[in-house]
Amino acid sequence: MPHLPSQTTILLLLCFSVLAQKAPEFDFPNFEFPDGTHLKDHSDKGGILVYGDSSCPACKKAQGHLKIRHKRWKEWGFPVV
Repeated sequence: MPHLPSQTTILLLLCFSVLAQKAPEFDFPNFEFPDGTHLKDHSDKGGILVYGDSSCPACKKAQGHLKIRHKRWKEWGFPVV
């Protein structure tokens, strides 16, 4: 069924209204580390939190990939915790 011009116009206006909305702003939680420092002491961009250590094969593979990414994240200014 072909679209009518009015349907196309309404769809186009709806797309523009969605695109014109302001992106949400997020405040990163200010995590406190065991040494008493806070996440915002390290960076105002937020941080990359890496959790856990596991012996399953998929986890070991993922940890290997994370080690490669740590260097890039640090170059971009994100603290890796």
